[in-house]
Amino acid sequence: MLSISAASAQERPLLKNDLENFTLSYCLAQSGFGEILRQEAKAAVGAYVERGRYPAEAYEEAVQVVHDYLNRSYKSYTEGIQLTVMKCIDASQSNEIAVIRKRYLQKKYSLFSSVVQDVPQQNISVPQTEMVLI
Repeated sequence: MLSISAASAQERPLLKNDLENFTLSYCLAQSGFGEILRQEAKAAVGAYVERGRYPAEAYEEAVQVVHDYLNRSYKSYTEGIQLTVMKCIDASQSNEIAVIRKRYLQKKYSLFSSVVQDVPQQNISVPQTEMVLI
């Protein structure tokens, strides 16, 4: 389960391209390039989820995109090279990730908009104060 506390979300600025970077990090963690890279990439995955702005479902969809790209056959001119890094970069910059990103951001803003519309409008009077210029 992926979760984030509201307190930590407010303390740190949102990351630019967080879903794309999550996708790249997750893909590299799955690449089999060695334990050090796997550990580093997994730590980055956790950080992007913690500081991200998406629900768990968006990250789960991004994981599926990664698996789809890793299963693709890329042809390299160098024999034995799988072009895994290229697959990871392509996955992170794919139209599929852009669609996921857009869909969940639209859901977030439409939910916020409906909540704001449901708040009863109140007339609030602000007491007048005098300004004294010195």
